[in-house]
Amino acid sequence: MIIENKLRNLKGIFLNVGSNFTAMLQSCLSLSDIKPLSNWNVSSGENFSGMFRFCSTLSDISAMKNWNVSNGTNFHICLNIAIRYLI
Repeated sequence: MIIENKLRNLKGIFLNVGSNFTAMLQSCLSLSDIKPLSNWNVSSGENFSGMFRFCSTLSDISAMKNWNVSNGTNFHICLNIAIRYLI
């Protein structure tokens, strides 16, 4: 619950000028839901490497369906460890 409240605080963060989101939320071990981030503008992002790496309790990534990652060139281990729980 604490981590979800912190994510709500990030909800309106201005990300569309950044290009490197490497390890941004890496090792958020209690992160299970990223719904508060569903409207993040990451359209200028190129590097998403390790963004959710080691987020082993992440159980819902549906919020990412709204993200425009068309400029992304590196998604290496973006969901490493987390993905095994999502399949």
